[in-house]
Amino acid sequence: MHKYMQTIETSTIEDISGKLATYVTKIVKRDASDYFIKHGFTLTQEAIDYCNTYPKFTKDIALINWDNQNEFREEEKRTFNSNYRNNI
Repeated sequence: MHKYMQTIETSTIEDISGKLATYVTKIVKRDASDYFIKHGFTLTQEAIDYCNTYPKFTKDIALINWDNQNEFREEEKRTFNSNYRNNI
């Protein structure tokens, strides 16, 4: 992660926040921009546009905890399988 974060030049807080949001989005393959914006990060439009190329989470990830994590995972699986079936 450190090497990846070092490879992209940043000059403003928005650049740093955007880089983090796009990195998380790449890892989880879901649009993480809403999470970052909700928690006070300022993202560039370029970062938001990149994140928006991925599907949104099925649930608000800020509400996931130990008790409901299995429900979240099952919903993500159902969504993934549904999207897959619709695209083949």
